[in-house]
Formats: sequence, C-alpha cells, structure tokens
Amino acid sequence: MPEVDFCLADSTLGYPPFAVLLDAAVAGGFAGLTLCPRRTYGRALDAGLTPGDVKLALEQHGLRVVGLDSLIAWTGPGDPGGPYFGEPTRDQLWQARDELDVSTINVVLLRGRTVERAQLIDSLAALAVEAEKHAAQLAVEFAPGTAVGTLADTLSVIDEVGSDRLGVTLDVWHHYVTTAPWDSTELPGADLVRLVQLCDAPDLPPKQLAAVTGTARLIPGDGIIDIASFLAMLRGNRVQAPIAVEILSPRSAQSDPVEYAREIGAACRRLPAVSVGQ
Repeated sequence: MPEVDFCLADSTLGYPPFAVLLDAAVAGGFAGLTLCPRRTYGRALDAGLTPGDVKLALEQHGLRVVGLDSLIAWTGPGDPGGPYFGEPTRDQLWQARDELDVSTINVVLLRGRTVERAQLIDSLAALAVEAEKHAAQLAVEFAPGTAVGTLADTLSVIDEVGSDRLGVTLDVWHHYVTTAPWDSTELPGADLVRLVQLCDAPDLPPKQLAAVTGTARLIPGDGIIDIASFLAMLRGNRVQAPIAVEILSPRSAQSDPVEYAREIGAACRRLPAVSVGQ
C-alpha cells in the first residue's frame, strides 16, 4: 500500500526545543509539522533564530509546516479574556503565518453557557475577514463543549458565513466522540476539510472521553477507535488534507522526544494508507 505522508503536532512531544523537534520528526519518518507560534516557533526566535533560519532548518530536514495551532476565540457573552489555554496571541499567529508562509490555522471557538447563533456567525465572519488580510485558511475544530460541538454544527455555520477562507479541522477523537459508532462511509463537507488530526482513545464511553480530551489520547492503533475505517472514509471521500498526529498525553513529558516520535511513526506506518495532499 502507498505510504501516507503523516505529519507531527509539536504538542505531541510536549513542545520540545525546535532542534529536538526537527530531529524527532525525521526520526519518526514524518513529512511535516504543525506548530504553536507561541511555544515552538516563538521560543526558536527567542533563542536567536531568524525566520529565515527556521525555514532553512525545516528545508534541510525535509519537513514542511502544514498548520499553526491555534487561534482561540470567544463567542457570545461571558468572555473571561484570553489567553484561554496558553495559546498564541493573534499577533503571534499572523506573524508566524506570514513569516513561515503557512496557509492553514486551526481555530477553536469557545463560549459561555449560551451563545446566540447570530453572535457565532458574526464572530466567525470577523475571523474570516482577518484571515483574508493574511491570505490564510481557517480550519474550525469542532468539539463537545465548544461553540460548535459537531461536524454538522460547523458545516452549518460555515455555510451561513459564506467565506471561502473557512474550512474544518477533522480531529478523529472529537469525530469519534460525537458520531460513534460510525455506520456510514460518507463524510459531509469532505471538500471543506483542511486539516486532519489523528490519535486513538482508551476504552471509555464517549461522554467520559470528552472530559479527558487533553490528557488521555493514545498512539493510533493502541485504542478503541476504528482508525482503519476512519482512514478509509477519508480515502473514499477524497480528502486531501494533511494528517497530523496529535497525541495529548502525559507521555509527552515522560518520554524521550526522539524515541517517542520513532514509536509513533512506526505505529502510523502500520495503519492502512490514505492519500493526502499538501
């Protein structure tokens, strides 16, 4: 079977120093990275590297940056003020986008107890205008408890905004939690998928998984999610988005980054293949 060009999220390794991240990604056989501008990229600049140095190092390691993580925005009333999860500032995001020429930015929309649909539409429309100024694509990540909890919610809002700057991040964890069991090979909005995030999950009910989304993710193939069917669904729907392995787990702090990346890469290469594009 043809080999997938899997990419690696810097969060999977706990945001190691830039040089370590590059070595780990190469050791794991990954084709690219998703980066946090505040952590990995920002720290590289703080250490004295220039944007040109970063781009050269990526090129020398045969890697590309396929996405930036994440633009987090509050919708509706009750905004406590950011940062919400230690995410980059808007300026840091746009700086990294412009300096590294990365087109895709992952977006998470937060809310309080309630949010009016009109407020959600207005918030996303404003982000689309901002993305237009930077020639960026925004990939909205749906997740339980956020302003867009399901794929259907996300597609509906994107359709109403009507901007070609908007697409979807399809995180297998959230997709499993909100749609399991998968009983269809169809993927609504497949043409809008800009980024795929891959991991596996422990054998827990979906509602319990939603509560441990940031701490209990597993290497693909080590859990309960039918990764083979997920990849087949991507292939069958001609999804051409990069697949980034994002494993939020205590192992990122407990493991040697290079050896952990090797383990993850080997596991990914044992998975059924699916064609992906840049």
